[in-house]
Amino acid sequence: MNNTDRNFKIAVGQIGGRMYYGVPAILYHHNLLSKLYTDWVANRFPVNLFYNIIRSAQPKLKSRIPPFPPNLVSQMFYKSLIKDLEKRLFSYDLKELHIKYYYSLGLALEKKIIQENFNAAQAVFMIGSSSAMVFKEAKKRGLITIKEQIIAPPQYTLSVMGDVWEKYPDWENSQEERDILQFWADLQWKEWEYADHIVCGSSFVVEAIRQSGGSAEKAVVVPYGIPAIVNKNQVPKSYEGNRKLHVLTVGTLGLRKGTPYILEAAQKLQNECEFILVGALPTSQPRLLRNSPANVRLVGHIPRSLIDSYYQWADIFLLPSLSEGSATVCYEALSYGLPLIVTPNTGQFITNGEEGFIINSKSTEEIIEAISKFLQESHLVQRMSVKALKLSTQASFEAYEQRLIDFIKNKCL
Repeated sequence: MNNTDRNFKIAVGQIGGRMYYGVPAILYHHNLLSKLYTDWVANRFPVNLFYNIIRSAQPKLKSRIPPFPPNLVSQMFYKSLIKDLEKRLFSYDLKELHIKYYYSLGLALEKKIIQENFNAAQAVFMIGSSSAMVFKEAKKRGLITIKEQIIAPPQYTLSVMGDVWEKYPDWENSQEERDILQFWADLQWKEWEYADHIVCGSSFVVEAIRQSGGSAEKAVVVPYGIPAIVNKNQVPKSYEGNRKLHVLTVGTLGLRKGTPYILEAAQKLQNECEFILVGALPTSQPRLLRNSPANVRLVGHIPRSLIDSYYQWADIFLLPSLSEGSATVCYEALSYGLPLIVTPNTGQFITNGEEGFIINSKSTEEIIEAISKFLQESHLVQRMSVKALKLSTQASFEAYEQRLIDFIKNKCL
C-alpha cells in the first residue's frame, strides 16, 4: 500500500454523534473520509421520516445529522434498536449496561466494519467504541489503525478513585464501579497493542497512559476545539465585587467530576458566591437535591441550545475533575470569556494565573482558595477573561481541524 497515494482514505467507527461528528466531518472536508460507520443517524431511513414529519423531534435529532452526504454513512439502525429495546426490557443495572449494551453495540460496529471490508480504506479511526477486534483484522490487511483515547484509561481511573470511594461511600457502588473499570481495562490493553497511533485530547491523557503502563510512545496530543457560533462577539466578563460571585459548573454530577468537593466549597462560601451546576443528576442520589447548600442550584441535564444563558450568567467556571480526557465544556467556557478553575486532570492547556487557576484534585481547600482570589481581587475576573477569550482561538474547531490534519499528514500519509 502506498500511503502517499491521493486516494488514501480513512474509515471511521463512532457510536453516537460525538462533537457533532467532528472527526469524520474534518476528514470529509479534506477528501480523506472513506465512510462513517455508526449506530444510527437522523438523515437516513427510517429516522429521517420522523425528522422530516415530526417537527418537535428535530431539536433532539439535529445533533445526529453528520455534516456530509448520507451515502458516506453506514449505520446499523435495527441492531441499535434491538439493543435499546433489550436495555429497556431487562432494566439493566450499571454493569450490565456497560457490558450488554455499550460493549455489545461496539462489538457489532466492529463486525460491520470488517464485514464491509473497511470500505476499501487504507486506515481505520475508532472513536468511542471498542476496537481491539477491528484493529487486529485491520493489521492483518495492512491498514493503519488509529485509536482516539477520549478519556484517561480505566487503569488510571482505578488508581485514583480508591480513596475517594472510601471518603464518599454513599455516592457510588464502588465494587460495581471497580468491576466496570476493570472490564474496560482488560479490553484497553488489546486496543493499545493493535493501535498504530493513539490520539489524545491532552498531555494529561498521555501521562495517564504512561502511568498505567500503556503504549505512551504511540500517543499524540491533538487538543479538541468547539465551533464558535452564538458567542462570536463575546465581550470580556466584568465583576465589580458588589454582589455574589457567580460560579458555573457544567457536566454530569458525580465523583469523577469532583462534585462533592464543589458542594463542600459552596457550603463554606454561602455568603460570597452563587453556584449553578448544569448536568445530569445521579438518580440514586436524591440527597443531592435535599442537602445541597442554599447557594447551589442544581439544573440537571438541558439541551445544548439552552446552555448559553448559563455561560452568560457566570463570572468564572469551575471543574475540579479527577479523571477526564480533555473536557470540551472548558473550551466552551473559554469561548465565553470565563476564567477557569480546573485540575490538571481536566486536560486543559491554560497557564496557571493567566486564564485562570490550576488546582490539585480532591481538594476542597484549594477550590475555596482559588475562588477567594477572585473575591479579594475582583479585577482578576476581567483581566483573566480577556486572556481566556484570546486563548479560545486555539480552542476553536478550525484550530482543532488543523491539528488533526497535521497529525494525519505527518503520521499516516
